Amino acid sequence: MSKTLKKQDIGKQPEARATALWNRMSNNLKDQDIGKPSPGICTGAEELGLAGEAVRRAEIDYRVIFEAMGHATALIEDDLTITLANREFDKLSGYSREQIEGKKTLAEFLAPHDAREIRDYFSQRGENYNAPPKNYTILFTNQQGEPMEAVVTLTMVPQLRKSILTLAEVRKLREAEESLKSSEARFRSLFELSPVGIALSHGDSLIYVNPELLRMFGLDETTKLQGKTFMNFVAPISRQMITERPERRMQGQDMSGSPAEAIGLRKDGTTFPVQIEAFRIDLHDGPASVAFISDITEHKQAEAELRLRAQLLDAANDSIVVHDFSGSFFFVNEAACKLYGYTKAKMMQKNVFDLNTPEYKQLWESRTKILKEKGQLVFEVVNARKGGLYTTLEVNARLLEETVGEALVLCVSRDITERKKYEKEMARLDRLNLMGEIAAGIAHEIRNPMTVVRGYLQIMQLKEDLASHNKRFDTMIEELDRANAIITEFLSLARNAPSNLKKQSINSILTSLLPLIQADAAEHGITISLSLSDTPEINLDEQQIRQLILNLVRNGIEAMSRHGELTIKTCMKKNRVVLSIKDRGNGIPPDVLEKLGTPFFTTKEQGTGLGLPVCYRIAESHNARIEIKTGKRGTTFMVSFQVPSLQDEDIS
Repeated sequence: MSKTLKKQDIGKQPEARATALWNRMSNNLKDQDIGKPSPGICTGAEELGLAGEAVRRAEIDYRVIFEAMGHATALIEDDLTITLANREFDKLSGYSREQIEGKKTLAEFLAPHDAREIRDYFSQRGENYNAPPKNYTILFTNQQGEPMEAVVTLTMVPQLRKSILTLAEVRKLREAEESLKSSEARFRSLFELSPVGIALSHGDSLIYVNPELLRMFGLDETTKLQGKTFMNFVAPISRQMITERPERRMQGQDMSGSPAEAIGLRKDGTTFPVQIEAFRIDLHDGPASVAFISDITEHKQAEAELRLRAQLLDAANDSIVVHDFSGSFFFVNEAACKLYGYTKAKMMQKNVFDLNTPEYKQLWESRTKILKEKGQLVFEVVNARKGGLYTTLEVNARLLEETVGEALVLCVSRDITERKKYEKEMARLDRLNLMGEIAAGIAHEIRNPMTVVRGYLQIMQLKEDLASHNKRFDTMIEELDRANAIITEFLSLARNAPSNLKKQSINSILTSLLPLIQADAAEHGITISLSLSDTPEINLDEQQIRQLILNLVRNGIEAMSRHGELTIKTCMKKNRVVLSIKDRGNGIPPDVLEKLGTPFFTTKEQGTGLGLPVCYRIAESHNARIEIKTGKRGTTFMVSFQVPSLQDEDIS
């Protein structure tokens, strides 16, 4: 800048358009200083160049700020010449910036009386800056000659006698005002009709509560909020928690943002559970907080009822599960977890098809069809427990229609493994009883003629003229004796077969039989291993127990090839004396296992099919049980006898 820079030239130069320069110059340019050297004005050519560059940068910065203003804005001189205009002013006036800046005056866009009034204001400002008003309502006419009512705001740039003009269409302002009023009405309606209690606090004082909050706390519309705080609605037991929660959140200790549960306090002193969610908001006169409060009494009652129902379901002896048609669990009770051998967490991660045999999934489609048609279905299924154990279940399935947006299945299952065993045992015993009754009825009728035939054969053996037939007579007598033995064995199936029970040790019976057993085993190349534990004396019929042991030992010997080993053991297990006979054969196939104990069922070429039925009948007469465990490494028959005065428990 040169010393000849005049005050009237400022603003006509491009550099003067930057507010940053004006602010620096306004501190130095006084009417009496213009034309004189000043510490704020550069005098050398180099300094002038640097100052010009600084001015250009300031102009760019100022132009960005100027353009960012939301209203039509312009910089005008005292003679109303427009020296700077932003894009919004261009749009409003209909002219381009090049057509406006330095070429148009504000008066050209105004009605004559508005132009005169503004000039008067400018004159008054020269005498007293604060005298004229800063806001005017004018009639602004654009390039197309379309008049529009606008609100003008004039702000003088200090000491430069320039003014910043902003224009806002009254129509748009009114539209904005109406929109604001409409929004306010909508929000107020939303607050007034909200089913949730709403409280607005400024500082420590309540400034607004909606009708639902008044109703919730037993207040009426005449209740004065003055002097009341949010804590008036909170029971003393919850006040500390409500106070500390924002502090913990500010310290980063509680960042969940979840609603807080507290105890509400009504006007009449009664309390009830509430859920509170509070937010900080900024109002024009400072920060405030808004709280949304819900009465959760019914929710808590429902939770308590659900917990009670869950406890009742967990107390049930039967397995209760709820799953969808894809097999995903929605609920499992404690009995179900115990049945399948998993924790609740593990059970909920599994699928119902994972806990049953493959056949279950194959049959599920047909069962699903019946279930959807009838709403209920009862069926039996074999399930797989943890560890590979299998149990038989009776399942009562019910359809729960659209419970959670989809149809679910409620399954009540009962372990009927023992019941199935019992039913099987009863059916077998019924068959034995029937055979025993038949045997008792016909045995004597068969034995009498057989005795006569055997007597005549013995007489015929004594005659010398028939001596050449003695071998044949011997064969006939042997076969008659064999038939008589079968009849004797058959008679042992009778329920009323006499028993001579005496208190004695099963170990002593085994010891007396050992030589006979070893001799029989030696003929087949089998080794006998005997392991006897201390057992109490029990009520036994020695002859029947000998027959039972010999039958089971013979079956074990015949189940193995040569060089096999048969193990005979006695022990105490769960208050019962247990006799076990274990072979090392190939096991019993499932189809054969199902039929074991059925009279006349045998897999031996010369067998009668009465050996095991007789063993079962002997066990029954001794109040004992026979259990079979079989696999690829052999079969074990376990006979468990009840000890007098000791509790009868399951040995499996």
